[in-house]
Amino acid sequence: MSATVTRQPDESLVGRSAERTRLATLLRQAATGGRAVLVEGDAGIGKTALVREVADRARARGFRELGARGVHGADTAGFSGLHQMLHPVLDQIGSLPANQSSALLVAFGHEDGPASDRLLIGLATSGLLATAAGAGPLLVVVDDLHWLDRSSADVVSFVVRRLGAAPVLLVATTRTGETYADRSDSFPDVLRLGPLTPEDSARLLDRVAPGIGARVRRRILHASAGNPLALHELPTAFGDRETLVDQVPMTARLEQAFLAEVTRLPEPSRQVLRVAAAGQDARFEELVAAVRALGHTEDELHEVVKAGLLRIEEGRVSFRHPLVGSAIYGGSPALDRSGAHRALASVTADPVRAAWHRASATYGWDEEVAADLEAGAEAAQRLGANPEAMITYRRAAALSPALRDRVRRLGRAAEAARRGGLTAEAVEMLREASPLAEDLADVRGLARTEWLLSMTSDVPGRGALDLVALAARHAGPSGRGHPAERAEILLWAAIKAWILQEADEVRTAIRHALDAIEPDGRGAPHEIALTLLDPGRGMDALRADLPELAPRILGLYPEMMNVLAFAAEGALDLETAERCWTAVVEFDQASGRIGDEAVTRCGRAMSRILSGELDTGLADAEESLRLSREFDLEIVGAMAAAAVALVRAIRGETAGARAALAEVRAFPGGADFARVRAVASWAEGLVAGWEGRHDDAVDALAGTAVNDPIEIWAGPDLAAAAARAGRPGAARQWFDKVAAHPGAAERLRLVSRLEQGPGAL
Repeated sequence: MSATVTRQPDESLVGRSAERTRLATLLRQAATGGRAVLVEGDAGIGKTALVREVADRARARGFRELGARGVHGADTAGFSGLHQMLHPVLDQIGSLPANQSSALLVAFGHEDGPASDRLLIGLATSGLLATAAGAGPLLVVVDDLHWLDRSSADVVSFVVRRLGAAPVLLVATTRTGETYADRSDSFPDVLRLGPLTPEDSARLLDRVAPGIGARVRRRILHASAGNPLALHELPTAFGDRETLVDQVPMTARLEQAFLAEVTRLPEPSRQVLRVAAAGQDARFEELVAAVRALGHTEDELHEVVKAGLLRIEEGRVSFRHPLVGSAIYGGSPALDRSGAHRALASVTADPVRAAWHRASATYGWDEEVAADLEAGAEAAQRLGANPEAMITYRRAAALSPALRDRVRRLGRAAEAARRGGLTAEAVEMLREASPLAEDLADVRGLARTEWLLSMTSDVPGRGALDLVALAARHAGPSGRGHPAERAEILLWAAIKAWILQEADEVRTAIRHALDAIEPDGRGAPHEIALTLLDPGRGMDALRADLPELAPRILGLYPEMMNVLAFAAEGALDLETAERCWTAVVEFDQASGRIGDEAVTRCGRAMSRILSGELDTGLADAEESLRLSREFDLEIVGAMAAAAVALVRAIRGETAGARAALAEVRAFPGGADFARVRAVASWAEGLVAGWEGRHDDAVDALAGTAVNDPIEIWAGPDLAAAAARAGRPGAARQWFDKVAAHPGAAERLRLVSRLEQGPGAL
């Protein structure tokens, strides 16, 4: 006989007393200030049940609830989860600053405009929640954060530490394991749910299935390993069965249990469930239409709802637990999955989702589907949803029959990943695409993404001579083809040579390649490259042309303005350098390019510090440091921290300088960058000087020699420390460089006005 399984109406939690107490405390505290907590654990461990209890308590206390739920397989629709969460309060969006409200509306597809940076969208989300909480406390529940679209999940991670004094409690649940992103560092509070104790497991099983036989009971208690979902589901799935497959992981055992339950259903019901599993992001009407397209009826859909496997809530269909859908989808034959996706594609109004369903039904190459996906990726990029654009471009590349189309789409995926701060993914796709690239336009595009990564992250990329060779390929057999493209690539090479302080022979090779470019290809990139190779020439012309040149550069190639600023600084023209940095900082702010603003603020910080404008330089450096943490910009973060350390050291704030130097080391990908090391050595030398350790000061300041421009700026402090240590010869190398460097005397006059520093002359 089968065991009798009787479900009880008592839904109160078993165990979890410490976690329940902690959540109750956070709920009380949230009434007077924002709180956020991440509840994490394995699948089925009881995260949702714990949050449901909090929600019941919050409603009793007068909290209004907002929420979003991640859906397995629906992570390609950028900002869809965020829209779900904020939709009930979008009527209050007018309270936000114009750029923030516009950022949200563009991200949600309600308004046309340039794609907004995720940090600006995060600020808008924080502001909207604070405004909504003004009318009464809010509970924000983000269930299954691990399945939320990545753009929305990034915003949630940003918001949780910026709730301020608003009466908001944000509770998110997520699975643990290598398969899912670890967002625990973003949350101020984390509750990690482990298995129930043997005693609590037995109590829960007795409540769920009081009539189950002793032998099966022992099997289930052993197999469940304290997992509440398994304790709820296994009695029904197993009945009086007495075996479990112990060799498979726990999650697989649960999915097998769900499939065992599903196999008892008639084939039409199983087909309906396959469609629901393939279209977990579908509206109810779409699911009904897809079921009909496969020759079934709406009645069969309602039958599986009646059986408790599916729920219909707010016009959408969901499984009683996501594992049910995962088990059904993973356990279905490939042809059945393809049929379900084709049916959904035929009834879905959204062209992007339809393309994804067609892609999921496609095995092998299909250019038509790939082109539709590419169009969807472009739309995602326009909304600023770069992670989703990357995923979509990559799938389009996999479906592309033509090699060049595949390479182009991989290149666009890499660039979308770079813009979205997904450095590892960008590098992976560059490595996949680069060996396949044959067309020079594709090669140049991949090289440009690689070069941009190498300027802000710990990605070495091509060396300067490699870029010279790449430019030569653009010359073609005649030696004259594509002059503008060659000049752009050689500009990248010149920047590499300037930043990495390459040897004279490298600079000479770049200069010869630039000289070979015909006159009609010698635009701004050509002139800037020559200036970087020889900082003593050309600044007067660049300074005079800057008012006219800046808008054109910013409109076409904003990164070039950074290069202009570096070139001016290398020529010791700090006034022009700051004008360039300020122009691009203001452009980044107006365009919502907050990630790029980290780079440009860091550059302006150093120009201001070198000019003696310590207050404004420090403000820029600290803001750049904050943004670098948000965007995982290793090199920029290290440089910004070194700039903070330098200001603190100039002012004699030795404890603050040491703390900032420790922060430099917290960016291992940037700490060894030559310019970072030079600025950090300068700060270390000044700290040693303040403390009377003059020999240590000389040794540290000598470390600025790894970067020529910084060595020039720091030299007077080295000379002063060497005099105090009785080691005048230690500054001889610097004096030799000063004598050969145009404009160095102006630097000496400038340092003499820096009265705060121990090395002032």
